[in-house]
Amino acid sequence: MSSFDTSRILYSDESCIIINKKSGEAMEGAGTNQLNLPEMLSTLFPVSTNARGLPFSPTAVHRIDVPVTGCALFARTPESLAFYNTCFAEGKARKIYWAVCEIPPNMGTLAESDKLVHWISVDARHNKSYVHTDEAADRKQAILRYRIVGKGDRYLFVEVELITGRHHQ
Repeated sequence: MSSFDTSRILYSDESCIIINKKSGEAMEGAGTNQLNLPEMLSTLFPVSTNARGLPFSPTAVHRIDVPVTGCALFARTPESLAFYNTCFAEGKARKIYWAVCEIPPNMGTLAESDKLVHWISVDARHNKSYVHTDEAADRKQAILRYRIVGKGDRYLFVEVELITGRHHQ
């Protein structure tokens, strides 16, 4: 396990920690050769206690998949975790992603911004998600909004807001 560069801490106070998460790091359930962010943060910040007096370590408020980079929010207390969870559930907080994508062959028909609605099925055995255009019993609706914010010769810079946040969406 590698050490954590504290210059990646973007913000911290008594209720939360925001870090610049790198690819390969786990926000929960770290596997072999993955940096376990909650464990690492609990060595850097004092651990609080819950209502029963039991230890409460920094806990991910949302998930960013292991291969993905970005700002990651961790709650430092049970009360702040409940508050942040409520904010996301009620739409008071949003997750915005930026992606670099190859220009698709159908670029001429692609809107500069749009809402996409698909259906996702999950193969838990292989940890894979599959996108479908039609609804089925084993599929969950997945909604996102996108906006093209830049374009090069071969690539687009796209802002994405996940409305549903499904497995590997």
